[in-house]
Amino acid sequence: FEIGKILLFVNNKGNRKFIKMIAKREDKRFAKFLTKTIMDYRKNDHTCHYEAINTSKPQTIEFRIFRGTLNIPTIISYLQFVKSLIDFVRVTEKDNLTYDRYTDFLMRTERSQFRELKARIKSENLKEIEERDEI
Repeated sequence: FEIGKILLFVNNKGNRKFIKMIAKREDKRFAKFLTKTIMDYRKNDHTCHYEAINTSKPQTIEFRIFRGTLNIPTIISYLQFVKSLIDFVRVTEKDNLTYDRYTDFLMRTERSQFRELKARIKSENLKEIEERDEI
C-alpha cells in the first residue's frame, strides 16, 4: 500500500517541480511521470521500466527520478529523500500526499535526521517553487 502512495506522490502534477528540484533531473525519457492510481504498483506491466518509479519487476521498486552524481552530500540527500518519503506515506492519507505536507513532515522530524536533505530544500527556496506553481 505504501508503494502505491509513493507512486501517487511522485507522479502528482502538483508535486512535479518539487520532485525535479529534489532529484535534479528533468529527463522525460528515463524517468517518465504518468498519472497513477494507488493500486498501479500491483500491475504486472513490464512496459513501465522508464517511469519515474519503476515497479515492473516483482518485489522491486526503482527510483529513476535522480540524476547521476558523484557528489557525496547529494547522494546522501537522495537516500534521505527515499527514506523520508517512505516514513511520510506510512502516516499520511492518500488525499494529503502533497509536497507542502511532505516538507512540513520533514521539518518536524528530529533535528539531525535527514540533515543534508533539509539543507538542500532550504537552500533551493521552496517559496520560489510555490510562486512558479501560481503562474
